[in-house]
Amino acid sequence: MKKNQIRLGEEGFAPLIISIVLIIVLSLITVGFVNLMANNERNALNRQLSNDAYYAAESGVNYALNEIQQAISNNKPLSSVSHSKCGTPIDVGSNQDTVSCLLINPTPTALTFNQVGLGHSTTVILSSANNQNIASVLISWEPHNSVNNPVPSGWATNCNNNPCFYPLSKWGSHDGIVQISLTPVSEKNNLPTDTSSTLTAYLYPLNSSTGGTMTLDANDIGQYSGAIEDASCNNTICNETINISSSSQHNFQHKNIILNLASIYNKSDITVSAIGSDGSPLALQNSQVLIDSTGDDRGVLKRIQVSVPVSNQNNVPDFSIATTGPLCKNITASPGTASTSGDSACGGL
Repeated sequence: MKKNQIRLGEEGFAPLIISIVLIIVLSLITVGFVNLMANNERNALNRQLSNDAYYAAESGVNYALNEIQQAISNNKPLSSVSHSKCGTPIDVGSNQDTVSCLLINPTPTALTFNQVGLGHSTTVILSSANNQNIASVLISWEPHNSVNNPVPSGWATNCNNNPCFYPLSKWGSHDGIVQISLTPVSEKNNLPTDTSSTLTAYLYPLNSSTGGTMTLDANDIGQYSGAIEDASCNNTICNETINISSSSQHNFQHKNIILNLASIYNKSDITVSAIGSDGSPLALQNSQVLIDSTGDDRGVLKRIQVSVPVSNQNNVPDFSIATTGPLCKNITASPGTASTSGDSACGGL
């Protein structure tokens, strides 16, 4: 008996292969689309959890602010609000949002001041919390909301071999010059009756790895009255260390220092630290309270750090009037008469 054989032509395989390829491609597209949708859902959920965790961290900050305000209102020391609690969630009023870590430090080792400008100076009293002498003051600054941009090294000698204070149009986006006024006092509540022991200086943001240090003693007070000091700056930050040596004439080494800050040309974010005789930063009291709050929403964390200023209870004045030339003050008294001097600044009036 002869068997019938069925033979398939080569043209029968082509549609089969094309169909298989199309099925694979469509499957890959479907899997990719499903993964894309899943990723979008996860990202949306993460954003929501992140926002909720941030709001929880803000609630922790508000909780700490309320504790600080109550302490001030009840005339309690700020040390009474010192708080360090991590690991045990702190309920902030939501079923799922909590503060997983809340730190309240009334004696930070660094004080931060944002957006310091020439039109509004900042005054702070550096007071050692541990009753230690302040051996030096470290001032660091960077421009607010921009990349650090120190001035060229040649500007330090362009004006009669001195640093130049160019017009704002030429200064441009370079870092601001930090103006400081530093006055040691024996007691925090005793304001100075004169400025014989006050240092006034302008910290020049020079693009240089050298400089950035000045040492003061009794003989330097007059020399550093309005002096221009080259700070050490790089592409990240500017630094100036003011070393304070002991002096029987001015009692220049103290546990309390009044510091006025201003930034010329551009706004600056400034950090101030007081250094002890052993070279370590000192804890500072009654200046700022550091709040560190971490919010948690189902494992997603958000952290916020806030430096809260303490009100200037000593009423130390800020910088008032600044000028590079003579100043004429025309004072009128009533009733009665007032005489004027022949000061050349007033045109001989």
